[in-house]
Amino acid sequence: VAVGVEQATAAAEAGTAQIVICIDECDNKLGTAVLTRMAEVAPEVSVCLVSPSEDKGKTVVVANVVPSHRESLDAREWVQASLAPAGGRGGGKPERAAGQAKNIDSVDACVEAARQFV
Repeated sequence: VAVGVEQATAAAEAGTAQIVICIDECDNKLGTAVLTRMAEVAPEVSVCLVSPSEDKGKTVVVANVVPSHRESLDAREWVQASLAPAGGRGGGKPERAAGQAKNIDSVDACVEAARQFV
């Protein structure tokens, strides 16, 4: 959680609207907790978190889109675009979504796809 808070704080201070971060070994529950804490410290920064888990052999992606970005950015679409290189799927709501792929081989491609989406 601390790494996410650090990155969200830096993004907010720099005036960055969206960030993509990669943190190892986050499942959906922990990823959601990270996004919640990040939203508290940087309420104007939308975040997509990509997390490979070697232990579970999967890649998890969770995204949170802040209210001021919801007209132009949908968390479901961000997650789906991020997981596309790994053949994963996701769902959720326009403001918060999650998904996963059953491999960790395409993590770098998932991160790049998330960045390209925004």
